[in-house]
Amino acid sequence: MFFTGDASTRKRVDLGGRSSKESDRQVLLEQARLDRKRRLVHRQQTSAAIKIQKCFRGMKDVKMARTEVREQFHVTYGDHGEKADWHCFGPDSEFLRQLLFFFTANNTSDVALLVKACRLLLQHLQQSVNLRQYCNPFAGLDYPQKNSLVDLRVKKLAYACLQAIFHNRNHYKNKLLMPSTCSYWPAVALFETVACLTNPELPWNCSVIDYLMERKVFWLLRCIILAGVAIDFLTVSTFLLEVLPSVDSSPVQKPVDDELTMDDEVLSPDLQKQISSSIDSRLLQHLVNALLKATCPTGYSEKTWPSNVEVEAISAVCTFLHVTFCTLPHELIMTLLAYRTELLPALWNYIKRCHENQRWPFYSILTAHIPGDTPGWLLPLAVFCPLYKHMLKFVDTEEFYEQETPVKIKDIPSLVIIIKQALWQLLWTTNGHVPSQKSSRSLPDDKKLSVEVINRKARVAMSELLSQLQDWNNRRQFMSADDFHLQEARSETFVSQIRISFVNEFGVEEPGVDGGGIFKDFMENIIQAAFDVQSGLFKETPDHLLYPNPGSALVHEQHLQFFHFLGTLLGKAMSEGILVDIPFATFFLSKLKEKSNFLHDLPSLDPELYRHLLFLKHYKGDVSELELYFVAVNNEYGEQTEEELIPGGKDMRVTKDNAIAFIHLVANYRLNFQIRTQSLHFLRGFQQLIQKEWIEMFNEHEIQLFISGSLESMNVDDLRSNTLYTGGYHHEHQVIEMFWEVLKSFSLEYQKKFLRFVTGCSRGPLLGFKYLEPKFCIQRAAPLDVTEEHLGRLPTSATCMNLLKLPPYASKEQMRTKLIYSISADAGFDLS
Repeated sequence: MFFTGDASTRKRVDLGGRSSKESDRQVLLEQARLDRKRRLVHRQQTSAAIKIQKCFRGMKDVKMARTEVREQFHVTYGDHGEKADWHCFGPDSEFLRQLLFFFTANNTSDVALLVKACRLLLQHLQQSVNLRQYCNPFAGLDYPQKNSLVDLRVKKLAYACLQAIFHNRNHYKNKLLMPSTCSYWPAVALFETVACLTNPELPWNCSVIDYLMERKVFWLLRCIILAGVAIDFLTVSTFLLEVLPSVDSSPVQKPVDDELTMDDEVLSPDLQKQISSSIDSRLLQHLVNALLKATCPTGYSEKTWPSNVEVEAISAVCTFLHVTFCTLPHELIMTLLAYRTELLPALWNYIKRCHENQRWPFYSILTAHIPGDTPGWLLPLAVFCPLYKHMLKFVDTEEFYEQETPVKIKDIPSLVIIIKQALWQLLWTTNGHVPSQKSSRSLPDDKKLSVEVINRKARVAMSELLSQLQDWNNRRQFMSADDFHLQEARSETFVSQIRISFVNEFGVEEPGVDGGGIFKDFMENIIQAAFDVQSGLFKETPDHLLYPNPGSALVHEQHLQFFHFLGTLLGKAMSEGILVDIPFATFFLSKLKEKSNFLHDLPSLDPELYRHLLFLKHYKGDVSELELYFVAVNNEYGEQTEEELIPGGKDMRVTKDNAIAFIHLVANYRLNFQIRTQSLHFLRGFQQLIQKEWIEMFNEHEIQLFISGSLESMNVDDLRSNTLYTGGYHHEHQVIEMFWEVLKSFSLEYQKKFLRFVTGCSRGPLLGFKYLEPKFCIQRAAPLDVTEEHLGRLPTSATCMNLLKLPPYASKEQMRTKLIYSISADAGFDLS
């Protein structure tokens, strides 16, 4: 073995890492991998294109072949089958073979030919005296030898008859229950043929039944039957559901607070399960679609008045669904009704037409027990509003604003007007007084179809829907915000006054009399300290908005008492008109109205979780591969725990079928269940001073304005136009002119400090300084013969009278310096 090269030279080692040869090798491998992947994708695309072309060409060839066979059939047996007789059913005849090959249920002429064939067959079978003669039209005298061919034709003939009835069920619906002797009706002839061909004593019975079962014949029959007897079925079901007890909808979490538990009658779990499963969801879907598609067209003219048939159908559906909503948990049926039926578009078309014609039809005989003077809009809105409200829980931004489902954006202003008018009549016109939910539950004869129950359900659903639409309008405005306002609420009820005295750092009580200003100062100080996130009672969202800390029990043993006290403080501040700088999260402000939060409220708490849930909602792949389970993971102060969203959730994997339920449960857990106890105690304290009815008509953004006022800069011009002067000052005085120029030059922070210095509150009245009581006043703090001693004094204030004592400074610089020193000193009465 011989070595090559120069032995005197040392091998050069590259200390920079990987050699260039190795780098080139990695590039080649990566390029080869990409080439293989590109070739694989190309092969898959080619294979898919070939399969699509084969399918398309096959369909095209079959269509052409059917056309040719249909033409041959017309030549042989006539355009209407007038040349055929019962002998044409024989195994050697081309009649059935050609008819079953080109038959299409959507083709009117094909259906007419099939009806003709069925009548010929029925005429022969009516003359038959035994089963052997039943088989003669198909097999002649040698059925055992030709049973395969005969069975195939009989199977296809029976299925073709059912298909013809199914596709023309709305046309045949009034004839479906005719007796068998009326075979001159097409539907009767087709049904009678199927009944004869499936006679249990015929030799082909088992194979025919198996063939029909494989093609889901019961689904066809259910749709056919519902098309003919839907209203009668609804009427019977309505009265049966009305006598059933209601099932409480609480499958997930319930508060454990004993004081909040209602003393309602509790049904056994077995009975609740039986009632909940009494309405099959698919049956409900077919029932509503079968009734509405035939009677309630989606396209309409504004001047079109609903026909009697449409009024009867809407009345039956709304009566049935209202009783169903009162009996069964909403989650079981509302999602299916919103997404799988035409109920929402049909109801909205009906409501809009009646509103534009300015008259509503009377109730049909199905709701004869409802008084005749009951408004015609009550029952449709009592069903439409909760259903639309439920759908808005799951609708994302693209579906609402871009796809405009289920109500067009241009129609929402009309819907808002309808709801406002209906609420006004329910609250102030109809019946004068509507009993509360708690009191109405105690009534033994509280019928589900009574006017009181319908009024109460409709009022709650319309109020919540109006609030949800206002939330969507706040995200991206599609109508004026003023259009949502109902009317101003004003209360003349005042709570007793509180007087405050401050003690300075030396333990000496400050020599001041609380005329209201000291109390304002005290409220602002204590609220800012209590709602500070460092206290552990509240947390911040990514937008620095406050909400109760789910782990507050880990920080304070008596955290629930603290929440009750803070709720009382906030109520006191609002009742006294004191604005405090506390930015609450939107979903927590909903708790003040006793309103639950849903998926679209989640961005105010956790935008990232909201994006993840939307990703899951629109995920096109296999959801089960994501390895998600019905559990929520909590991480509070380093302690990680898991909590099941439903019983057995840790073993239940999220799939495509239950993904929507999982999304709703996660949002409900984070927004409602996780802070339920803290929110309930906070609400108790708040409602001791602020009743729910006072703020019910306002949305969350308006309630935040009541708490904190506007976030914009202080309106100095408004304050100036509502200011009084005394001690020798007037609005054109040189010192006053300098004062307003200096105040305008202050930053927002110093303007808020100045306002707190003179009024005790850093924010002005919500409706402007016109409503400041008493009005802001500037008093001259020096005699007419001013000395240097007077000019060296600091400005002082009397917050109980909103009074500023201002010396007549000689220059703007001096006035600015003295004002900033006074408002920044945070001194009490000792300063004066």
